[in-house]
Amino acid sequence: MALAVLKFGGTSLSTDAKRKYVYDKIINYKKRYSHLVVVVSAQGREGDPYATDTLINLIKDRHGDSNKREIDMIYSCGEMITASIVASGLNDKGYPSISMTGWQAGIITDFNHFDADILSIRPGSIRRQLALGKIIVVAGSQGLTNSGDITTLGRGGSDTTAVALGSALKAESTIIYTDVEGIMTADPKLIETAKVIKHADFEFCRTYADYGAKVLHNKAAGIAQKMTCSNLYVRSTFSDNPGTKITNQKKNVFGIACDTLSRDVIVVHTYSNRSHRDKMVSIIKKHDGADMRLLDRQLRFLLHEEHFMQSLKEIHNDFLVHF
Repeated sequence: MALAVLKFGGTSLSTDAKRKYVYDKIINYKKRYSHLVVVVSAQGREGDPYATDTLINLIKDRHGDSNKREIDMIYSCGEMITASIVASGLNDKGYPSISMTGWQAGIITDFNHFDADILSIRPGSIRRQLALGKIIVVAGSQGLTNSGDITTLGRGGSDTTAVALGSALKAESTIIYTDVEGIMTADPKLIETAKVIKHADFEFCRTYADYGAKVLHNKAAGIAQKMTCSNLYVRSTFSDNPGTKITNQKKNVFGIACDTLSRDVIVVHTYSNRSHRDKMVSIIKKHDGADMRLLDRQLRFLLHEEHFMQSLKEIHNDFLVHF
């Protein structure tokens, strides 16, 4: 029977209106897939009542972050609250649903609080509830150690949860919904002409995420590659555009990430032809890129402070023309 895993971020679930939109999207998927698992992040952002940072600050503001176990306990609450809200909303619409914590979903991790790695997934409970026709809503970014301690998977960990469950359950599709159209050639908040990368491979996405592309968590990309997650997509919650499809198949793509404070820029790419790399170097030099370092499928350089954003945009747009 066809199964899909969907992941929705906290900003997509922060208001009643947004949640109603997400419920309708989930219901549309349920009409196409016999089995559906939905992974959710804590709703909202810092300052909102149940946002992750708001909850963590209840401890950090008073006690610091020395007791990581206790912080992980409260860290996990935001996702659990959201999972219960979403499952309740779907039930109200006539679609039987059940919320699960990460450990109820069978996610076993190591002991590294704040940034735990998934060791195994025991999806028996999920499969039993799916067999009853229910939509499963899983609290993202959390699991349990073999000794029974709650752990969290780090920032962006709900992506990791979705990809790991998609792989373990052999999902037909795993779809990461976010607030941008997909994985982009640059941060669209900095460069308005950034384009959606329609097809990318796991290694490119992992490396791009390592250097600051925040659309797909780097740990999620690594797990997807290791576990061969089939039909992985990154899409915008509030549009019907196809977004980015991620597979093992290599495609010629590039992405530009930067640190605006240090003026450090890195181009992550998949071009193996020497002439392509030479053209990239030529474009960067034309816009006064300095201290250039050529790494494996990466170009790293600095831009002058006074023309930083203008040069960055021009380099990006020249890349769009030539690649």
